[in-house]
Amino acid sequence: MSAHLSESAGGPVGESADGPVSAEGPGEGDLVLSYLALRRAVGYFGLVLPVAVLAVGIALPPHAFLGSISAYYYVPFAGDVFVGILWVIGIFLWFYDYRDPDKWLTRAAGTFAIGLALFPTSKADLPRTFFSVATIHVVCAVSFFATLAALSLFYFTRGDATGRPRKQARNRVYRTAGIVIVGALLLAAAGPLVLGRDTSSRVHLLFFCETLACWAFGVSWLVKGQRLWADPRS
Repeated sequence: MSAHLSESAGGPVGESADGPVSAEGPGEGDLVLSYLALRRAVGYFGLVLPVAVLAVGIALPPHAFLGSISAYYYVPFAGDVFVGILWVIGIFLWFYDYRDPDKWLTRAAGTFAIGLALFPTSKADLPRTFFSVATIHVVCAVSFFATLAALSLFYFTRGDATGRPRKQARNRVYRTAGIVIVGALLLAAAGPLVLGRDTSSRVHLLFFCETLACWAFGVSWLVKGQRLWADPRS
């Protein structure tokens, strides 16, 4: 594949290194569109996840605003939405079969997303033990968002941005998204220690931190799919 299809030599398909996105032939053009569509789909599902789960959870019994997105696993219909979207995100990330090390990071993120669906958090009325399904859920959640933050900060920003204002704008979005994800993880961990567990639960701190991380991840992938600040096409 020619260099002008990637951000750097062998870089992600669909972003140009020196100019407009184009292709040598029909096969390469189809591949560019497939990668862009896959990135956009991942981004949209990242944005939709917290909104859809909350909307279903409030619209249907028990009409509750719970303390975390994961807590909706046990709510009828909302739990199905939660698990279904995670499976879709996980499968899409697995099919993002690009090049080393990108594909290994996206496969890891996809595995963690599926792990979130397979290993639910603990019910509110049950204590969480160190070795439990709920602990696996927490590990998968942190690993999922940490992997996505690493992709935004260190891999999506590759390529020469000199004289390319749109690439520079995309890089700013990638870095901001990565920082927001990391900040949301730290805030979710530190909140109960600083505010107290009861206060953190009352203000839904974990839910909002998870939502921020999901939205940052979604925006990053939409930009990677050139839904925003796209390079001119030839």
